[in-house]
Amino acid sequence: MANFSSAFGFKVYLVPCLATAVNVNSVTGGVGATGFIALGASEANVVATDAVVTEGTVAEINVGGSDIVAGAATPVELLGLTDASLSTDTSSEEVVTYSDDSGYSQSVATSKSWSISLSGVTDFNDAGYQVMRLAEKNNVAGGIRVKIGRTTPGGEQVYGYATLQSFSESVEAGSIVSFTIEAAGYGALGLGLA
Repeated sequence: MANFSSAFGFKVYLVPCLATAVNVNSVTGGVGATGFIALGASEANVVATDAVVTEGTVAEINVGGSDIVAGAATPVELLGLTDASLSTDTSSEEVVTYSDDSGYSQSVATSKSWSISLSGVTDFNDAGYQVMRLAEKNNVAGGIRVKIGRTTPGGEQVYGYATLQSFSESVEAGSIVSFTIEAAGYGALGLGLA
């Protein structure tokens, strides 16, 4: 019998950073006390959910009065998520040559892309939600990207740099306010298997 995983207990962390500070060769080490997303011992580095978040310049997100974008080391956890689905894609070219007499083409992989689709219920006072909104709002004018990491209860991790885009919210009368947003991968996707 295979070991299946229920879709509970997934965690997603974001670390806002400047696009000029992105180093796609640094996507190693995973999500943990130390690593690509350094949570600290007992998650001591993670911003408290009730921390005061304010917008500075378009390239600043302030938590407790200090900019967390320039240092690219302060993680927030996104709470209330209902979906954090990873999608990858491989682009390819079909190759057929004169010397191939079998009649079959050959598919050659040329590039990869990835994204994580996030959905959740909205807590307007949650620091993680506020940081996510500001990072998405200022992704062009402020040049803000994020480090993103998703962990599963079984220990698998996916992580990398991303651009937050395509924010949408549902505010239908009589329903719970919810949101969707896409983290479009920027460079390599790190994978830590359980």
